Formats: sequence, C-alpha cells, structure tokens
Amino acid sequence: STTYLQASIDIIQMIAQRKMFQSSKDELSLILFGTIDTANELWDGSSDDYRHITVARQLSQVDWKLIDFIQNNINSTTLEGDVLDGILVASNHFHEEVNKRKVFKDKRIIILTDFSSTANEEGKLNVICNGLAKNHIRVDVISPFTEDDSNNNNNESNSP
Repeated sequence: STTYLQASIDIIQMIAQRKMFQSSKDELSLILFGTIDTANELWDGSSDDYRHITVARQLSQVDWKLIDFIQNNINSTTLEGDVLDGILVASNHFHEEVNKRKVFKDKRIIILTDFSSTANEEGKLNVICNGLAKNHIRVDVISPFTEDDSNNNNNESNSP
C-alpha cells in the first residue's frame, strides 16, 4: 500500500511535470515541514517557532533539478513541523519575492498534509488568514481524508 508521503510526492511530481511539459512560466517553490534540518528566513536559530521547516526550492520555474529533487530527496522523518508555521514561511517567501519586484498574477499555497503535525498557537490562525487574504494568496489543502471519513467520525462520536 502507498504511504501518504509517497502519495504526496506523486502529487507534487505530477504538478511539477505538468508545469514543465506545458512550458508554463509559472513559478513553484517547495517548502517542507517536519524536516531534520531547518532552512527558512523566519527561524531565529534557537526557538521552536519555524523549526523543522525547510525551503527546499526557491520560487522559480520548474526544471529537471526540481523534478529529480522531488523524486529522490523527500524523506519521511519522525519530527513534527508546525503546519501554521509552514504557511507563514510560504507566505513570507511570496512576500520576499514580491519585494524583488516579481509580479504574480496568482499566488497559491498547496498544503499536502495528513493533519498529524502540530500547530503551536490557535490565535495564530486568525493572523494567518487575514494576512493571506490581504496578500491575495489562495490556500488549497490536500489530505488523505475524504468527506465520507469525516461523516463516519461524526457518526461515531454521536453514537452512545
């Protein structure tokens, strides 16, 4: 059976290949959370905020190097990364690119998660949502759960 990580890698691979083979001018960045190392502009080097989040690929057009990285260098770890911190790192990455005078027609963050990661602060969610709306960044979440899974969990919790 395919693990959720492998299914996520396959999805990312399909998105990247499609962009490349369509000769798209779209740019793609790859930000991973739950990584052993930490490599992002928001981590101060000591706190747990933004730790275990890696900007594996700066925003750029898709090329064979990215396709190869996706296929061969994304590995499972036992570390948890904060999904909200991951969104903030991605949003900040967009902001930094805009400051370099890049103009984007659309800005989109795609999150592939099984929701097993942590989120350190619930109050952070409102700040993130407001920031994403203000900067016109669309967020899509892809998870292994279906609406049927959600309905089954709700039915189980309502049973005596």
